[in-house]
Amino acid sequence: MAEASSPQETGESASKHPVVVLDKVDEYFRELIRSIISCCLVGLTSEGEQIGCNRNLSLLQIATEDCTYVYDILCLGDLPIFRGLCQVLENADILKVIFSC
Repeated sequence: MAEASSPQETGESASKHPVVVLDKVDEYFRELIRSIISCCLVGLTSEGEQIGCNRNLSLLQIATEDCTYVYDILCLGDLPIFRGLCQVLENADILKVIFSC
């Protein structure tokens, strides 16, 4: 089970768009989920092996107008799905632009 900790701010792009890596479930994690739920548009991308039914998801990135959040699923485990990410992914009021390689 993931422990609480502060997120890691990894850097900013040329447009001053911060990137935050989340590898622990804590109050900040829940605050960010509430913030993302208030958006009407987000960008999504993921990384992993054979993503699908046998999901080996390692990273989930969610970008808003203000910030990009990188969820380290390998560190977080399944817990974040039940602790809020599904609220974002299943919310019909949030338009999701999904990027794939």
